[in-house]
Amino acid sequence: LAMEAKFSAPVFQTEDAKEGPKAFMEKREPVFKGR
Repeated sequence: LAMEAKFSAPVFQTEDAKEGPKAFMEKREPVFKGR
């Protein structure tokens, strides 16, 4: 479980991870860039 937290945490800090919720709140389609 500790390893999962260690390796999955950086994924949630990517531009794409932030774009999804931001687009949802702005009621628009997300534009993912693969970053």
